[in-house]
Amino acid sequence: MDGMDARSVAKRPSWHPAYRISIPHRSAPRGPYTPVVDLRQLSDAIESVSSRYAASLGIERDDIWHILKLQEEVGELTQAFLTRSGRARTRGRTPSEIEADFREELADVLCQVLLLARHHGVDVEAEVQRKWLSRLPD
Repeated sequence: MDGMDARSVAKRPSWHPAYRISIPHRSAPRGPYTPVVDLRQLSDAIESVSSRYAASLGIERDDIWHILKLQEEVGELTQAFLTRSGRARTRGRTPSEIEADFREELADVLCQVLLLARHHGVDVEAEVQRKWLSRLPD
């Protein structure tokens, strides 16, 4: 990432400008629903961030990495949920920090699902349309 070494990249906060990518919102409906964000464009942006980060750390994002990374993020979401629901220690975090952790882990899982789908050539938007949204009443 911009010629930085792995340690300086790892220390970058998630809000760092290098991680900011603008995703255009859709204005016209597509099918029986109106999506707010184009999943393909979102996936492209997430791929850009992930590939730059992996390259800076020398990580090979192969089949195994993608599924294990998703599993890791689901584990972190589970931990955040347990803490949020009072079933795990707070480790001194405030309720707002706990809530923020939960939201961030949800986003991490979504991003890893999109990366896994992209890696395997799955059009998530088409599959959601086929499996879920096709059941919406007209």
